[in-house]
Formats: sequence, structure tokens, C-alpha cells
Amino acid sequence: MNASYSPARWLFPAYLALTLYCLLAAVLTEWQGYRSLSEAGSFMNAADLAAWNMADSGRSWFPFTLPAVLLTLVVLALMANRPPAIPRGLLGAVLACHLLAWGVYLLGFAPLTAWWSQNDMVNLLIHSDWVRKLALLVEVPLALYMAYRFYGPALAAPLRSGRNTPAIG
Repeated sequence: MNASYSPARWLFPAYLALTLYCLLAAVLTEWQGYRSLSEAGSFMNAADLAAWNMADSGRSWFPFTLPAVLLTLVVLALMANRPPAIPRGLLGAVLACHLLAWGVYLLGFAPLTAWWSQNDMVNLLIHSDWVRKLALLVEVPLALYMAYRFYGPALAAPLRSGRNTPAIG
């Protein structure tokens, strides 16, 4: 396959942009969202706090969930159209991060209230968010290394003018 016509030419920049967007969204959520959640938790009981978080989560679909879904789809497309410079193992590790994050996300929808108390459910919500963020924090250095592998050869090539030019100095 000719590398200049490979879907990886646009898939990888899309992957990198979505990964960095999701990282920024996670940092801003942690800094602002959970800061206000912890302040509200000082005067709300656990049931009200969980209800508030569930009511607030409906607004987060577009800025947080949609990019995460697109990012996972781009990772799957990259697995099918892997650029030659990126090892298959790196993409496998990135896919494992996504599977972990989505597995923990879906666990939050499981009917666990029959077995756990409301306080346990709030703790599960908090800890599952940390697992998703940890998966993202593992993925970001992998993405940066893949960017180095993807763009590195082009950036390391010397600039040529096409004609003989004397060296300056």
C-alpha cells in the first residue's frame, strides 16, 4: 500500500488530537467538576450527592462521551490500518486502555444497588473515574511515543533546497 494514500495519514492525527482533547477534558473535569462536587459533598448526604452527579452526567455526553467513543473508533481503525512506523504492540496497549475504561464505565450502569449500599455506590463512582483517568494517563505517553515514531522520520530528514547551496559558517 502506498503510504501517501494510506488512511493512517489522517487517522493518526485524528487519534492524537482526540487523545489530547480527552486528556484536557479529564484534567478540567478533575480540577473544576470534582472540586465543586467535593464542596457540595460536605453539606449533602450520599444519596443526594449521587443523584446530583447522575443529573449532571446527562450534560456531559457531548463534550466527554462522544469524543471518547470517536477516539475508540479511531483506535480500532488504526488497528486495521496500522502505520508501518507504529508497532502493533503499542496499538494493542492503547486498545487495552480503552477496553478497561469502557468496562469500568459500563460497570457504573450495572444494577449493583441490590448488593451495595448507597455510600458504596458513591465510592464506586469515584474510584471508577480514577480507573478511567489512569487508563488515559497510561495512553497519553504511548500516544506521544507513537507520534514520535509516526512523525519522527519526516522531522529528522535534512532540509534540502534541490540545488547545491553552500554551508553557512
